[in-house]
Amino acid sequence: MSGTQGIETSDASVQQFASTVGPALENAYRSAVLGDIDVAQEVIATAGLQATPEVTTSILTALADEVVSRGRSDAQEGPIVETVTPRFTVNSATRRNSDQAILVDATVTVATTYQGESTVREEVITVRALLNGTNGEVIDIELLDSPEDIEKSTIGQE
Repeated sequence: MSGTQGIETSDASVQQFASTVGPALENAYRSAVLGDIDVAQEVIATAGLQATPEVTTSILTALADEVVSRGRSDAQEGPIVETVTPRFTVNSATRRNSDQAILVDATVTVATTYQGESTVREEVITVRALLNGTNGEVIDIELLDSPEDIEKSTIGQE
């Protein structure tokens, strides 16, 4: 983004985002990986996210995609999920000079182990969110799980 300045991840709006969206995404992804979309949706619905309805819909769509892709993968491979350990991390934040909106770059790392296997499958989902710089509301969010999706991301561009 041109016309931006880096800000500390300790900024109040960024911390508000991390403390509400982070745990919600961790819990929702845990449920999605286990194949329980109803629980994942309930987690998001009751998380108290300060976000637009479009943002909530975007998150729910990404979680549903996760359930579908895991379902196909698990059906082909056959192993049963034993543990799911998601971890949310805020990597950076920048403030747009034109309107003071904040772009947050974060990740949800989902480590999954399967019964009878000693390997851990780790998936990294890039989270890009645009926050209202005044009140911290999530204006837009993208959950990106492939390099192609990350490259095509237009969040925060004016």
